[in-house]
Amino acid sequence: MLQRLVEDKSWKITECTRIALQELGISTTTKTLFSGLHKLVQSETEMDFFLAQDTKEGKMHVIELNIPQTGPMDN
Repeated sequence: MLQRLVEDKSWKITECTRIALQELGISTTTKTLFSGLHKLVQSETEMDFFLAQDTKEGKMHVIELNIPQTGPMDN
């Protein structure tokens, strides 16, 4: 049972990454979006939501919602 859950999570990470790179054009050169993807794949709930989106726009919005927010900068 545990092996199945690990395999399922691994599949989700691979599939979310594949979609982001191949279909949405996200890469290490799009650092902000890549950071959102990195945060997204850390949550199984977020990956499920991402995979449930049926448009590229929906998927991109989920990644954008996962972009880490930076706090105010001290000057």
